[in-house]
Amino acid sequence: MAMDPREMLARWIDYTLKKAQVRVSKSFSQFGADVKDCYIYAHLLSILAPSALPNVNEILDEQNLSARAEKVISVASNAFQFKYKVFIEPGEIE
Repeated sequence: MAMDPREMLARWIDYTLKKAQVRVSKSFSQFGADVKDCYIYAHLLSILAPSALPNVNEILDEQNLSARAEKVISVASNAFQFKYKVFIEPGEIE
């Protein structure tokens, strides 16, 4: 039986956070509510692109969720600009 792509991605996110021994205050189980505050995304960026985001608090200290989403996308776009195109907009995270 094939695994749903969203479930597979959710498992990869949890695996990546655990493997990097990142202590996150919440777990990831679904898209939407679990990612709208960018907490999980910020920690993933700090693992996948540490030179682009050496301090995860650069994003998490932002209280405005729209501004935080813009920061996540900006860091991701800059970190992966030559390898991947970022297709998500800040409003899609919130």
